[in-house]
Amino acid sequence: MEHAWDRLLNNEVVVCDLLAVLAAAEQGPLQALLGTSSEISVRREASTGGGRADLLISDDTGVVAVVEVKLSADEHGDQLAKYQTAHPAARLFYASLEQEVGGLDSRWKPIDLSELFALWTGAGDATTRAMAEQARRFTSMLSQESRGPLGAPGRSTASLPIALRRTAAQLSRTSPGLGTSAGKTSGGGNPLMLAWKESSTRPGLWWVVDVRCRNRYDSDMAWDLRLGLEADRTLLPLRNRLMTDMLDGLRTPAVKKALDTPVATISAADEHQGLKSTPRAPRNLPVEKLCFYDRRGAVIYTRHRLDVSRLDSHGLGELINRSLGYLAALADAAPDFAVGDPAE
Repeated sequence: MEHAWDRLLNNEVVVCDLLAVLAAAEQGPLQALLGTSSEISVRREASTGGGRADLLISDDTGVVAVVEVKLSADEHGDQLAKYQTAHPAARLFYASLEQEVGGLDSRWKPIDLSELFALWTGAGDATTRAMAEQARRFTSMLSQESRGPLGAPGRSTASLPIALRRTAAQLSRTSPGLGTSAGKTSGGGNPLMLAWKESSTRPGLWWVVDVRCRNRYDSDMAWDLRLGLEADRTLLPLRNRLMTDMLDGLRTPAVKKALDTPVATISAADEHQGLKSTPRAPRNLPVEKLCFYDRRGAVIYTRHRLDVSRLDSHGLGELINRSLGYLAALADAAPDFAVGDPAE
């Protein structure tokens, strides 16, 4: 049963559908939330003039509330602002598994998803009560798990993206100039988090840290820590030279020595020491093609196995900050960076 709820509530669309089903079965809980006795209706993915809202609640006077549900995805652009503009008189609710949601306009009221489902645990219909109680219990468990170690035994996979979003929000608040994004890989849907910071002396060059789960259904919760550089097209030659100069510092033993803490440890068992392959003279390839992994040509990086059995969202934020600082220090010590060679 737990695995079934894990898969079911790992999807924002399904969560919204379930809320709409509960609202259709019994209006009373939503009426109490809104402080109205008027008959209401709930529409899913309804056009607002500024996008499609997750839940649009109306009475005979028009739209009275908008509910936006967030699990693991970030807000798409300025969608919340568009909903505000489209429905200036409506009450606005931001439902998530976060106890603290930063960056919301004051008109949006944060509400915990477990509390939202709890509205129907006293419903008159037994089936409605049972569904609401299961959803309330599971979303409450996800919220608690998302604050524990990423690799805790028996952890629900649905809680992982929530923990990464919390880390991204923490870094955005505490680290000026740092860019973050938390979501899932496009291929396997595995949780990942990206953080990047532009060089203070070389605009167009960014230090990049990528932390991702290899397989969220694997019992050993294998994770990668990827350290790399991204550059504007005109700076690609400089990026390649820098990464080559930084090569020794990007091998797993050096990375482990620089970044290991009691809660974040990097495995030393790596055949190529974090590189794509070991440099060999007979190979007629540039070092950056031979040694480094490549993401769509923009980012080249090394990859290291990360033990997350004791690493929570706060510790992950600290690891990412240390990693970005380590990349910047390696670059500062590189000859190409120090002498300020122009891009080729």
